[in-house]
Amino acid sequence: MLKERIYLIFTTLAVTLSLASHGDHLAATEAAATLAITVAGTLLAIFVADIVSHTSAHEALPTRAELRLMMRTSFGALRAITVPIIFFAGSVLVGWDLDVAFRVSTITLIVALAVVARSALRRTTLSPGRRLLVLLAESAVGIAVVLLEVLAHG
Repeated sequence: MLKERIYLIFTTLAVTLSLASHGDHLAATEAAATLAITVAGTLLAIFVADIVSHTSAHEALPTRAELRLMMRTSFGALRAITVPIIFFAGSVLVGWDLDVAFRVSTITLIVALAVVARSALRRTTLSPGRRLLVLLAESAVGIAVVLLEVLAHG
């Protein structure tokens, strides 16, 4: 489940930053719809990849129980991007400022990357120093994504 969350967080981060660069020409409904479509497409791609990799590795289609687990794993990743979804929905339904939604979503997504990494690292036998190094590296990649998007659209 961690892998799926990371994929979805990075995808949402890239889309949010891209939308933010066009924020003055974009309605909140368009931003929310674009995010929803992208998230749905990403989740479906993750789900299909699970089915294909399972079929390839086991030379058989997944059982009903395995399929349910794949669905729960793929679509359970939505929890990782709850705050951006709430802020985009708030921009549409309540009229919250779209720029604020972009900023809060970006910060939240970078924090979510760190939380997911910490959760994964907590179960390892790595030393605390190495855990911190991995956590900082993943956070740095998240920040690099932000900087690259700003450069691309700035």
